[in-house]
Amino acid sequence: MTSTASKMAQYSIVTVNHRNTTSPLTLTSINNVDVLGVPLSNDPSLQPYSFKSAISRVAVPPTRLKRATVSFRPSDGYKCNWDQAGFLFVRPKPELPEPSAETPGTTGTAPSFIKIGVELWEGKLYHMICSSHEDLTDWSLHAIPEAFEDNEDITMEISRFGDRLAIQAVYGQGQQVVKRMIRVVPWCFVNESKSDPDIWVAVYVSRPDAERTTTESLVVNFHSLQIEDTDGVVRFDA
Repeated sequence: MTSTASKMAQYSIVTVNHRNTTSPLTLTSINNVDVLGVPLSNDPSLQPYSFKSAISRVAVPPTRLKRATVSFRPSDGYKCNWDQAGFLFVRPKPELPEPSAETPGTTGTAPSFIKIGVELWEGKLYHMICSSHEDLTDWSLHAIPEAFEDNEDITMEISRFGDRLAIQAVYGQGQQVVKRMIRVVPWCFVNESKSDPDIWVAVYVSRPDAERTTTESLVVNFHSLQIEDTDGVVRFDA
């Protein structure tokens, strides 16, 4: 993994819930693993406040973050309902600045987060946004335009928009790039302070598959991770 920077302090990738430090942008998920706040479903198998997914994160001071992009593709496709991968935006609570599988938090301490990427649902891949904030969870699926459904890479972009986080899907390359606004999430930078824990700009992979329909793992390769702060841009690649 390499990184380059311009006019800014070096950031580093830290692994969470996995030990692939030589290739931290290649993430693997076994089944029955996810990041959850309070579940939207009454299914008793879905326990609240889970933070078990394989994550690789870059910590950025909340007042400095401007924008980030990442591209990714699975090694062998998305095969199970709920298979998902993409950005994980995390705003930790001061009481729990380093959440993990062992310490996911609970009411009042669990981090606010947004999962931003793709998810397989009933055999079709969608853009997915799932956010959890103050014990309120929302989940939405958004169709990938037909012209880009067969693209191997998915590219997502997040950017600061006042107190909000704007989420866009990016299609094409070079002069053919098309950006599509997916969501604007309102709470992401509200009441921020320089004393707050760093925000996580992370990538993650989850195979919730609570019914254990497969014994195979979901492997996703991320690349071209770029983070822009108030001083410049840093790029991480495999």
